[in-house]
Amino acid sequence: MTDSAPLNLVMPDAGARHAGELLRRAREAQGLTLDHLATQIKVSPLKLEALEQGRYDSLGDSNFTRALAMTVCRTLRIDATEILSGLPAARLHSLNQGKSPINAPFRDHGSVPALFDRGHRLNLKVLLAPQWLVPLGLLVAAAIIYALPDRLAWPSWMGDADSHAEAPMPSLDEDTALAPSSIQVAADPAVPVALPESASAVGLAESTSMAPASAVAPASVVASEVLTPAVTQPAPLLPSPAPSAVAMAAPTVGVAPVRMVLTDNSWIEVVDASGSKLFSRIARAGEAVELQGLAPFRLRIGNASAVQVSFKGQPVPLTDVTRNNTARVELK
Repeated sequence: MTDSAPLNLVMPDAGARHAGELLRRAREAQGLTLDHLATQIKVSPLKLEALEQGRYDSLGDSNFTRALAMTVCRTLRIDATEILSGLPAARLHSLNQGKSPINAPFRDHGSVPALFDRGHRLNLKVLLAPQWLVPLGLLVAAAIIYALPDRLAWPSWMGDADSHAEAPMPSLDEDTALAPSSIQVAADPAVPVALPESASAVGLAESTSMAPASAVAPASVVASEVLTPAVTQPAPLLPSPAPSAVAMAAPTVGVAPVRMVLTDNSWIEVVDASGSKLFSRIARAGEAVELQGLAPFRLRIGNASAVQVSFKGQPVPLTDVTRNNTARVELK
């Protein structure tokens, strides 16, 4: 099949005017102007005007002319058979027009540096380039560091940092070695012993429990020396003010007991003045919860109808502070 020359759009003027006249009449019958129709089909009004007037040479390709006519017919909802019969025939284009043959050789990309040449030999110039040399150096250094043994001695400046970071803790033997000397100082008769019996017994019990087996005998002897004056000569000792002082200091600390008795399961959260949660869980039916801490207390109680609260022995009503069976109250 030989390529033919482009076909010229040669049509009788009567046929061209006939197709354009049919399109114009159909458009005017529906009350559309050229601008309205051009807006609907999204083409220039000048091309619609050329189509209606039969000036197909201004539209260019015959394929475009027929496609534009079919679009106008579809928009106006008219039959396109009679109109297409008066338009130039469709033009066939050759597929190999303007293309190079299939057997054309590939272009030689000589400007692009290849990693391997055609002789399958390594191109060292490419490998020694900075963009390849730096990553290879990093990989080699990482492999060497990974392969080093753990017992290898690191530089001194790194060892000093580790020694400051990990200071040795005193061992138990060093602590116990100091125990006998502290007990002997406490047993010195020149120093008056004014501690209560309970406090001295607790102190001696802690020190003797930390001492080694070799120091148990001296500690027991010293303890007997300390306890003997306290038992045989109670008169010279000063009256023990510790219990009364603790009893007087108890109200100043603000210890206030809170008691809750449950008749059904309830979720309870109690927070004291320090912000610590004294209680936060689901309490079971029949359970009695007693708490102590720093007043004021903030209570949040679910299923409040099943909880009876008392503060300092006085009942606390929850009816006024309950919303949706959840009580929020502050006890001062």
